[in-house]
Amino acid sequence: NQGQLFVQLKGKDQRPDIEKVLADLRKQLAGVAGIETYMQPVQNLRLGSRSSASAYQLVVQGLDTGLTDIWAQKMNDAMAADHANFADVTSDLQNNALQASLVVDRDKAAQLGIDTDTLRSALYGGFGTGQVSTIFGSA
Repeated sequence: NQGQLFVQLKGKDQRPDIEKVLADLRKQLAGVAGIETYMQPVQNLRLGSRSSASAYQLVVQGLDTGLTDIWAQKMNDAMAADHANFADVTSDLQNNALQASLVVDRDKAAQLGIDTDTLRSALYGGFGTGQVSTIFGSA
């Protein structure tokens, strides 16, 4: 499970510097069992549409998934260990999705009267990202 909490701090003249506030909160929340916290001050201008646990994002991409995962983890670990330069380092890698490959026997499909358009449509209906239906209930 994941959640977000937004807080409004008192004015600058009524509180310590934001970095001190964040450091104090990190220290206090580190003792709470079962949660991980990532704090960032709200920016006046935010570019990009993706929400994350940090103000900066590093994207690691590659053709070899196994090798990419290894190096992404090494980079994550190195940054997390560098407390002088980084705080609240996290990864949003979710690499536990199942994967399957499908090889279509076009001759057999044609014998059964199934063309590639019908097959594509059926697979998209089952596994695609399109909305299938909307269920309305009482409000």
